[in-house]
Amino acid sequence: MSLEIEVTVRPHLSGLTASVVRLIGVLDGHTSESAQKAFAILALDRPQTVIIDLERLRFLDSRGISVLLAARLELTKGGSNVFLTNPQRPIRRVLDVVRALPSIAVFGSMDELDAYLAGVQERARRERG
Repeated sequence: MSLEIEVTVRPHLSGLTASVVRLIGVLDGHTSESAQKAFAILALDRPQTVIIDLERLRFLDSRGISVLLAARLELTKGGSNVFLTNPQRPIRRVLDVVRALPSIAVFGSMDELDAYLAGVQERARRERG
């Protein structure tokens, strides 16, 4: 099995941008090294927001979970916010059962993430007065 990794920059309504990492295929012991390298390169750019899109990820094992945890750690050290979106039912089940990613917000869609981010910004504006 293979893993394809697509990294794009997505503008947000707030004027900020997010790096979107789409994982396509299988994230396991055979593909984890390429994913680790891709996340390490991304971390060098110190993006403000990283969205890991799991919509087309078909399989995730313990090595894949380790990659996601390590990526989150490295990216947050650099100041990035990290979110997971679009996990298909089997992947969501793995995340729910393992509870390996409790501190990463998981959203059902990009629209759901956008609504969450808009709410965060609105609350911040209200707090400032």
